[in-house]
Amino acid sequence: METSRADDDEHKYQPIRTSDAVHHLTMDPIFTSDTHFATIDQVDAAVDEILSGGNLPETIVSKLTNFELPFYERSFELRKLTIMKQICRQSDSVTQYQRQQDKNNRAADQLDKVPQLHFVGFKHAFEEMNYMSGSPFGNDQVERFLDLGCAPGGFALWLLQNNKSARGKGVTLSPEAKGIRLRLVPRFPERFHVQYEDVCNIATGQVAFEEPPAGGFDLVTANAAIMLADNKIPWNLTIRLVYAQLLVAFQYIAQGGSLVISFRSRPVSWVVDIVRFIGQTFTSVAAENPSFQARRSFAYVVCRGFKAGGDEKKRDIQRLRECVDYLENISRISICECTSGRRITDIQSMVAGPIDDPVSGTTNIPRLCGAQGEVLPDETYQYVTDMFDNAWKRQYMGIRSQYEGVLLKQAAQIKAQDRDTRKGGTGQPVRRGSVSTSVSATGTVTPSGSLQTPAVQPSEGGPFKWSRPIDDYQRRRQQTKTAYTSFFKLDRRNGMSDGPDGPGSWRR
Repeated sequence: METSRADDDEHKYQPIRTSDAVHHLTMDPIFTSDTHFATIDQVDAAVDEILSGGNLPETIVSKLTNFELPFYERSFELRKLTIMKQICRQSDSVTQYQRQQDKNNRAADQLDKVPQLHFVGFKHAFEEMNYMSGSPFGNDQVERFLDLGCAPGGFALWLLQNNKSARGKGVTLSPEAKGIRLRLVPRFPERFHVQYEDVCNIATGQVAFEEPPAGGFDLVTANAAIMLADNKIPWNLTIRLVYAQLLVAFQYIAQGGSLVISFRSRPVSWVVDIVRFIGQTFTSVAAENPSFQARRSFAYVVCRGFKAGGDEKKRDIQRLRECVDYLENISRISICECTSGRRITDIQSMVAGPIDDPVSGTTNIPRLCGAQGEVLPDETYQYVTDMFDNAWKRQYMGIRSQYEGVLLKQAAQIKAQDRDTRKGGTGQPVRRGSVSTSVSATGTVTPSGSLQTPAVQPSEGGPFKWSRPIDDYQRRRQQTKTAYTSFFKLDRRNGMSDGPDGPGSWRR
C-alpha cells in the first residue's frame, strides 16, 4: 500500500516505547504461526493495524540496538518495512517459497546459469539506477571507469555500450579462485581490461594496482559486496570488502568523479559512519534500489562530485586503511580460531558477536567521522533517513510483491484441489496460509509448492477419468455436425437456397 510523503509526516517523529507496546510478537495473533493470510489485502491491513498503534512489536524492538532506535522513530518507511519482514518470517508459504528459490539457484549455479542471469540483471539494474539518478553516466559522459568486483560484467557492458569512447578497468576474482565467470571481455577486448585479483589485496598493498590512469577514473563502481551470500560469508569479511572498495576508490578516483557503491541499508553504526563520511567528501549522495534484487537489504549509493583533495584526501585514505586493517586482523584471528581449534575468549566474542552488538560486532571499527560512542546530532538522523527512505519503500514493495505472488499461487492450488474434491477426488485441500503437503487416495504424498496429481491416472478406472472414451467422443462430434447441418440446410418448400449468400443464409 503506497503512502504519500504528506501522509508520512505525521508518523515521522513518534518515539518508540517498549514498555507499553500494544503489539507483542508472542501475544498478537497477527504474528503467530497459526495466523494465515489468504490475500495481500489482509497483509496490508495487518501492517496498517500495527502502524496505527504507534509502537513496533516488542520482539522487533528487542532486536534493535539503542543506536538504531532513533532512526526507526524518524522513518515511517523503515518501521513499515520491518513489520512486513516480520510477517513474512512468520509465513510458512513464504519460507517454503524462499527455500525452493534457493534450491533452484543452487541447481542453476551447477549448470553455470547464474552468471548469465546476473549479467543481464545487473545491466538492467545500472540502466534503471542511471535513470533514477538523472542520467549522469550515459551519452558519452564517462571516459574512464573502474569496476571493482566487475564479474559477471553487467555494469561495464552498459557503460561501454552507452559511452562509445569510454575505456574501463575491472577487478575481480579469477574462476580458479572461485570467482564469478566474467562474460564481457570477448566483446570489448580493446576497451576493457581485467585484473584478476582480490580487491582486499589491492587495498592492503599486497598486490599492486595495474596501470592506473594519470588523472584518475571519472567513475568508480563498487558492487562486490552484494554478490556475497548472506548466510555463508562471515559479517567481518563482508564489511571488510566494503571498506576495501572505498579505499581503492578514494585512491584512484578523479576530482569531480562519481562513485556507485552497494552496502547494507540497515542503519547500524558502521553504515551510518560510511554515509556521513561520503556525505562530506562528495557534493551529492543518493540511495537507489533498482527492481533487480529489490527485496534484499542492500542499496546502491550514488555519490557525485568528489571534492576531497590534498591533505584531506590523504587523511581520508589513512582512516579507511585503519578500518581495513582492523577488519583484516579480525579475519585472520577468526581463521586461526577455526583451523587450530584454540579458544581465545576476548577475540572469540568479538568475532562471533552480532553485526552491531554493543560489546562486540562492529562497535570497535575505527570511526571515519566523529569519535567512538558520540551522540549523533539530530541533523545526521534526518540526513540518513531522508537518503534511505526511498530505498526502504522500494524494498517494501519488492517484498510485498513476492508475498502477493505466493498468495496467488496458494489460492490457485486451493481452488484446483477444491474443484477436484467436488468432482469426487479424495485429495485433501491444502491448509490456507501455507503450501503444505497433501495425501492422495493411493497414499502418495504431494510435495509442497506443487499441484497434486490426480489420484486416478488416465489408464485406470475409478470415479474420475482424464481420458474420454472413443465412442462418447464420436457421439458428441456427430451431434455437433447434425446441429450445424440442420442450421444451414435447404428449405426447398420456400425455394430458399442453401448457399452462403442465398435468401435464407446466415450471412444475411
